[in-house]
Amino acid sequence: MVRILILNLVFLACLAGGARTAVPQVLQPEWTFPATGSVGSIHSSPTVYGNTVFVGSDDGNLYGITATGPQEGRMADGFPIALDGPIRSRPAVYGLLGRERVYVATTKGTLYAFRLDGTVLWSQSLSPGVPIYSTPAVRGDYVYVSASNGRIYRRRVSDGSEAGGLTFGRVIVTSLAQRSRVPPSRNYLEVADARGFFDVGRVRVTSDGPFGDPVSLDYSYSGRNLTTSPHRLLNVMPLGAGPPMIFHPTGSRVVGHGPGAQANASPAVPSTEVSTLMIAALEQTGAEISSLARNLVAVKAESYGLVPQWEAWCGPRIAGSPVIDEADGAVYVTTWNDPTNPGAGGNLVRISAANGTRPTTWGREGVAPVRHGSPVAEPWLDTPRGLLFAATTGGALYTFDAKTGEPVSQPALLDGAAVSFTTGPTVVGDRVYIGSVSGRFYSLAVSDPNDYAVYISPDNAAIETTPSASGPVSGRDVIVVGTTTGRVLAFTLP
Repeated sequence: MVRILILNLVFLACLAGGARTAVPQVLQPEWTFPATGSVGSIHSSPTVYGNTVFVGSDDGNLYGITATGPQEGRMADGFPIALDGPIRSRPAVYGLLGRERVYVATTKGTLYAFRLDGTVLWSQSLSPGVPIYSTPAVRGDYVYVSASNGRIYRRRVSDGSEAGGLTFGRVIVTSLAQRSRVPPSRNYLEVADARGFFDVGRVRVTSDGPFGDPVSLDYSYSGRNLTTSPHRLLNVMPLGAGPPMIFHPTGSRVVGHGPGAQANASPAVPSTEVSTLMIAALEQTGAEISSLARNLVAVKAESYGLVPQWEAWCGPRIAGSPVIDEADGAVYVTTWNDPTNPGAGGNLVRISAANGTRPTTWGREGVAPVRHGSPVAEPWLDTPRGLLFAATTGGALYTFDAKTGEPVSQPALLDGAAVSFTTGPTVVGDRVYIGSVSGRFYSLAVSDPNDYAVYISPDNAAIETTPSASGPVSGRDVIVVGTTTGRVLAFTLP
């Protein structure tokens, strides 16, 4: 009788022109951590490696939780580990089998390296007092991470010692009377007249905007060299920082991330022998900064100073880290049309990793429009199917053909109750997983967005972390998310 009733409801919905063709199933967590109570608010996206869920919390602890088996949902031996401040960076696991390390950073500006059992290997204070929200990325002997002041740090994985870095900002050579721009491969300003300084450590310079209009920008600097002419202001970076944003690895390795001016995103380190590191500058400080026509840069990772190779302009604000398709050398980023208005819409942009140019045959001159709010975080690239998934601030999920930039279907609005997404989706097998600010966690079919299941949080706890999966290998594997009320939820993979 119940089955007949459900079928009748579906039939009536179809007659009425309803968007959904099936009654959504109800998701229930396989386990919840902690089983009772809660920990600090979780904005650090979890990373599942082996049979351990690594996740940070605003309470300053790095947690290790058993993912599956008899001890599932319980604290792993050696955890939690108290760090020096809140953790909004996603833990990243790198290293050869048997020699893996967990890298994570704090909002106090400290980078940590641990063994899988929680043993501390080293910690380095990179930017005291400057928050780090980005996920560390490792290539070869170096670990890369970006702080929210725009500084990209490179440290040796062996002991965390210094190995060069780059302050990525719009570096302008000016006499304060004549305006010009130079590429940001130089992290200093040259001024002919030192009397033009602001207060100590601050200077305002003027540059041409994209339409020839003068634009004034404020910079900070850490030192001066006044013994030569023109004078140099060293280690220059733009003043101001945007609100916290969370970025994360996709899958078992960190792919498709990049830091930049006001950067809270993470370096993208291709797994192949590609010699570039993709870096995105997040434009969050208003029209004056965002009007300058470069906010994505590729740098040569092996060089000591991280030498820029090319720059590109992608839009007023890059919403997330770039995703690299190593098979064809494409880089995908999501952008906003208005850097201060999440409802103004945006774009999915494709550029070439080789030279930073847009393909004219993809989308509309390399751009695929995204509406229903603006895109959030980075897109998910489903390589086997050649699909791109992008979520929006309006609670919609888009699916694009990665080869053409054309939408595969109408945007999925699901049950209309997501309100907004703040992180991107994760694809495992033939399902797409994503959590929303309304406390709903969705699982939908890749082939049919109307075929979905939903979990509704009983305490309306926002899910602002990107899911991470433990498999799939067997029916007991799980996909895991964290909530702002300090819970970790694990759902069984089909």
